[in-house]
Amino acid sequence: MKNIKEAIEIPMVRMEESGEINAYIRTTPFTDKSGMFEDFNFKLIIIDKILKNTPDFYERYKELEDKAYTVYRDSEQYGCIEEIVEYFENLVLTQEDLDKVTEIDIDPEDIHGCIWPDWDGEDDIFNITSIKGCEILKNVKKVWHLSGMCEDELVEELKRIYKID
Repeated sequence: MKNIKEAIEIPMVRMEESGEINAYIRTTPFTDKSGMFEDFNFKLIIIDKILKNTPDFYERYKELEDKAYTVYRDSEQYGCIEEIVEYFENLVLTQEDLDKVTEIDIDPEDIHGCIWPDWDGEDDIFNITSIKGCEILKNVKKVWHLSGMCEDELVEELKRIYKID
């Protein structure tokens, strides 16, 4: 399967010290710099679930999100918020937080809106191409797949790994 994320130009915005926003295009795909997961978009799915349980990183994340949204909301720019993308790329999830994940939802509720508040869902920037690293999730009992954000084969592989019908 071709990794389509590499072929996408990603609109990005950076918050400047002055409170202004600088728009630019990122031509490299998002990566999980923590090395926990092969696919950053799969990591986002996991972070989406962890955020529901007020993890250790929640306060720092909320500070960053509030600052970014305040600046973003008042601008006329369009794109991913660089500071939040970088935060998630570098975030190392604790085993304690990972153990709270009991289901994997391939159609997440909030995470994409955190990164790109006005994303319309019409491109494949957040598509999942690998689930490598999922073995660190020890308590998964359910896998949801309601969108076209990944191939059915990956969902079936997750179900096989976790012995889910």
